[in-house]
Amino acid sequence: MKYPYHCIFFICLIAGISQHTFTCSSLRLKAKDGSIVYARTMDFPQETEAEIIAVPRNVSFVGTLPGNKKGLNWKNKYGILGVNGLHVDHITDGINEKGLVCGLFYFPHYAEFQPLNAQNTQQSIAFWELGTFLLSTCATVQDVRKIITTISVVETPFENQRSLSAHYIVHDTQGNSLVIEYIKGKLTLYDNPYGVITNSPSFDWHMTNINNYLHLFTPQTKKLTIAGIELASPGEGSNFIGLPGDFTPPSRFVRLTVLSQTSVALPTAAECINQAINIMNNVTVPRGPVTIDDAGKKKYDYTQWMTVYDVTNKRLYYRTYDNPNFRYIDGNKVSFEGKTVKRIPMAEPAHYVDYSGKFR
Repeated sequence: MKYPYHCIFFICLIAGISQHTFTCSSLRLKAKDGSIVYARTMDFPQETEAEIIAVPRNVSFVGTLPGNKKGLNWKNKYGILGVNGLHVDHITDGINEKGLVCGLFYFPHYAEFQPLNAQNTQQSIAFWELGTFLLSTCATVQDVRKIITTISVVETPFENQRSLSAHYIVHDTQGNSLVIEYIKGKLTLYDNPYGVITNSPSFDWHMTNINNYLHLFTPQTKKLTIAGIELASPGEGSNFIGLPGDFTPPSRFVRLTVLSQTSVALPTAAECINQAINIMNNVTVPRGPVTIDDAGKKKYDYTQWMTVYDVTNKRLYYRTYDNPNFRYIDGNKVSFEGKTVKRIPMAEPAHYVDYSGKFR
């Protein structure tokens, strides 16, 4: 499968603004019945023109390498439902028929992919193809652990010799979660007990940083006597004083970890969908607060879309910045037959239900 124009356009758009830091966040929730829900935001200063795509089984792919070289050949074993960018046939976020989900997240100043050489050319793919590769070939996180050591994920140089810095997260229906990072040209895998990921620094740094916020996981102290004087909290929620509220990656990681780990355990995936949305609302970015100076032109990093996956039941829920009403696609009703990728635009104008007539 070839994407010469679209892929170059996708890479060049990222290249022109890759020196800036963008904000993306995600979490995983587990229901009492064992169901898994995964949610994420995509925050970017330029329009990604995202679409919902369905990739059929048996579609053939060829790894895209520097210098017009061809890399790994592979065939799509499982149908994939997910979100792309700039109309390419690869996902930035998606789920396959087996309930494996994968997301790509910005990872500036840390990502360094594997070097390309004569020995690994036929086993190599571009960094932006990894999500599609994993979802098309793997059913579980354990499968990912095995297959990812057999391929190389390489740099994708272009005009200004910059490429998107990225790391990845995968979850499966059993609740397993794995973070994939390439640092100094080497693959590093981390088990992810909290199911949360944001951006830089590396995942192990974030896990260490959580130790600075242990007090946020403790019950609220409502009364305390000091020097004979009884002190009382002015209101509920005082145990969350100090919860970081800014949009930096470390703060969003802490915020999502604390809120997801202290949230009420709900019976099924249906209840967890709404729970995930409410928690993710704490990290969405409106236009304005995160301002970027791009060659003298002001741009705003903002949450262009949010996805929520019922991993167990293969449903994809999504909303966009301009239309906050969630829509969903049931992956069990999607046909993964055929030879072409199916797509629908994500962007829609806002639609609000008129309830005025209820007062007549």
